[in-house]
Amino acid sequence: MLHRRAPGRVDYAGIPGAAKRVGRKRHLAVLREAFESTLEGRLVMVSVHGPSGVGKTAEVAWFLDEIRERNQPVVLEGRCYEREAVPYNRVVDNLDRYVRNLPRAQA
Repeated sequence: MLHRRAPGRVDYAGIPGAAKRVGRKRHLAVLREAFESTLEGRLVMVSVHGPSGVGKTAEVAWFLDEIRERNQPVVLEGRCYEREAVPYNRVVDNLDRYVRNLPRAQA
């Protein structure tokens, strides 16, 4: 399997009013391009980083909502907290919930 980084990095440092969608076209384009690459069979990683409170989580949520509307992939999301006993346990819980709701033959 091919591994490549996304065509760009999403960097939020110094973006005024970052909690809004204003000025996010370039960042969302990076996420969309990375997603389109996965549809071609590529494994892609995008690093979303920036200071606390600039809207990183909100922007990723907007992007994931856009992807969910396509009904193509299964979108599982979660966070990993420093002191968590089981890292990414919310992702595992969401996967469990998804599989339980599938028809038996498909599961």
